[in-house]
Amino acid sequence: MIRILIFLLISIAAAQNKLIMPYDFSKHQGYVINNGNIVWNKDWKSGNFFFDGTFANFPSTFGPYIESNYYQNIDTTFSDSNYTSSYFDYVQGDYYLDNLDIGIKYLNENKLTILHAFKKRYAGAYNQYAMISGPPSPIHYTYLGKYSIKGDKDLLDLSIGNFNSDFGLLDSLGTSFVDSRITSSNISYKRGYDSLYFTISAHNFLQRHDSQHSQFDINGVRYLTRTKVEGSIVFMKKHNYDLFISADINKRSLRSDLFKSIGWNSVKVGFNHKNYSFNLGRSNIDNNKNLIVDGKIFYSKDQFMIGSRFSHYYKPLHISLLDSKSNEQRNEFIFNGARSINRIKFGTEIFFNTVIRDIDLQSNNQLYPEKASNIWIYGYIEYKALDNLSLELGYNKINSNDYITDGIDQRLNFKLNNHFKLFSNAMTVLTSFSVSGLLGRDNDYVLHPIDQYPIKIDSDYSMDDTWLMNLSFLFRIKSLDIKYEMSNLTNIIYDYLGNNDQDNSIQFNPYFPRMRRLASLSIKWDFLD
Repeated sequence: MIRILIFLLISIAAAQNKLIMPYDFSKHQGYVINNGNIVWNKDWKSGNFFFDGTFANFPSTFGPYIESNYYQNIDTTFSDSNYTSSYFDYVQGDYYLDNLDIGIKYLNENKLTILHAFKKRYAGAYNQYAMISGPPSPIHYTYLGKYSIKGDKDLLDLSIGNFNSDFGLLDSLGTSFVDSRITSSNISYKRGYDSLYFTISAHNFLQRHDSQHSQFDINGVRYLTRTKVEGSIVFMKKHNYDLFISADINKRSLRSDLFKSIGWNSVKVGFNHKNYSFNLGRSNIDNNKNLIVDGKIFYSKDQFMIGSRFSHYYKPLHISLLDSKSNEQRNEFIFNGARSINRIKFGTEIFFNTVIRDIDLQSNNQLYPEKASNIWIYGYIEYKALDNLSLELGYNKINSNDYITDGIDQRLNFKLNNHFKLFSNAMTVLTSFSVSGLLGRDNDYVLHPIDQYPIKIDSDYSMDDTWLMNLSFLFRIKSLDIKYEMSNLTNIIYDYLGNNDQDNSIQFNPYFPRMRRLASLSIKWDFLD
């Protein structure tokens, strides 16, 4: 009855698109749910950095810069003033957690330069990420640079990033590992001519992927190469709408003992209005031509918003599964709405997804459902009780018809945020307490620990409902932040009291150990000029 009441309370409103589901509390490995789908075999971007989603589909692995630019829309506009800003963010915590994140941003008139580096060391609760005896070595490095120059009517953006991961995996022999080396090179150019505006971008993604696991035959070095060129021309018209044409060309190759390669492209024409858009085109995947279409509609007035989006598209299957050239057809429909009344904001978002695959063309090892669909409903309420106290409540519900899911039927989230001043207002203290419930859990699909495609888990083992509590304190003095975080507070309390026979661990993937707890202390300092 309580769950039904919660659902009715929040079934009117607007939403989340991306949900992080880590395999460890440091967020080194895990998966993302986007628009009701487990993200796999899907391209993604963090700012201008392009990632092929074959083996790399968890942005948090690559550090805070890539993570924040993926989950949020970061402002990259040029400022009128010249300045230099820099920062460092250092984190230490349980199980040898040791992160260092540093960056510098330099703006001089119309030129912007960004340099960033990230290093992570973490053994894991069961030392699963360590590959040698003794204190663990760093398991990930990120180095990236971005240069932009802006003219009167044009903008050129160059960016390159190097992402190196080398970590162990837990298995019976203790010899499993993943060694991934990625280089992402990107260039983008935008130009405006009166009522004409065009963009062109080129992306090159290179990955050397070395791995070994006792439970899988896919071992050794493989080389993934991906190129993508995309462009668009916008004809700006009157009456608040634009006409445009866009196109992209793609090539993906995987080389190991065998060589696999697939190419595809698409062309679309359409129009954009501030409240709606419609695009129609054709995709070509190895000479298989198909119709593609997408669009959206949006309306807002005062404190009310409602909108919907839809798309019909095709994409190649995961290249590790290809026995021949094949693709899958996907249809997505999204409805969202939100309303604010005084101190209360509530919203909902509904995702409806369908997929059709040519099952005869797939690998014999992974036969996914030929036709499947799901409905994912998310709703939330935000209540600002006082100027410094707010409450958030969220609820997710999924109904699957042979669709690939993680087996979690319902998700319930409660969060309490507070802030206050100390020491004559010199220090700001921000506190956050959250409770998450994972309800109606069942064995369904998990991502392959190496190749990152879904694997069906056939098990009669029953999975209990799980509740997790997190608590954090942030102390801010001008540009200095000191933060203490506790993930899975229940296990931290058990350990503090010496109750070793009690455990509140959770596991999302049987190829990764159970998540116990994580307490960490971080220091972040921002500098200007």
